[in-house]
Amino acid sequence: MALFFEQAVELGKESNITAKQIANAIINKKADLSKKPEDLVNQIKESSQVTEIDPKELELAIEKALSENEKAVSDYKSGKIQVIGYLIGQVKKQLQKADTNQIKTSIEQALK
Repeated sequence: MALFFEQAVELGKESNITAKQIANAIINKKADLSKKPEDLVNQIKESSQVTEIDPKELELAIEKALSENEKAVSDYKSGKIQVIGYLIGQVKKQLQKADTNQIKTSIEQALK
């Protein structure tokens, strides 16, 4: 298992995949260690890809999340900025492969 991990980390470096991501896949996601380390790296790479979302689609998803979570919106406006993570999660439920930073920036703009 240690050799598998080391090989996966070396291969992951080429794709900007961290050792932490690889360890998470092995331990928490119970990766199949009977396959090659390349397969694990490719699986992590595929699952972590984000896509550019159409701004209109993102705007609609944010409007829906904000209207369905009025308490979180009021909490944010009263200074509890950590609830933005919850709102990001609500948008990501609708747009799984969207970039989290793009969602966060758009939510912050919508709440101004």
